[in-house]
Amino acid sequence: MTKPAQYLGDGMFEVKMTFLLASIIVTVMFQRIVRTEVSSWDTGRKATPRGARLAVATGLLWAAVLVGGRLTAYLGSLYPS
Repeated sequence: MTKPAQYLGDGMFEVKMTFLLASIIVTVMFQRIVRTEVSSWDTGRKATPRGARLAVATGLLWAAVLVGGRLTAYLGSLYPS
């Protein structure tokens, strides 16, 4: 990071970091579900509704992290006009 003080004071950067923290938490929860339910997924050839919801949530949250990172340059206050 080239401008740590500016990033820490930027609202969009804080939103991205919030999404990052939520993504990590949901990913850990998803991994725990995968470990406990993997045998039923293999035999039934279908994920449980809880596992499917967490898989979707994980993907959406990580996408939000990526979009938030890109929007930091445009919506944040890093580059004054």
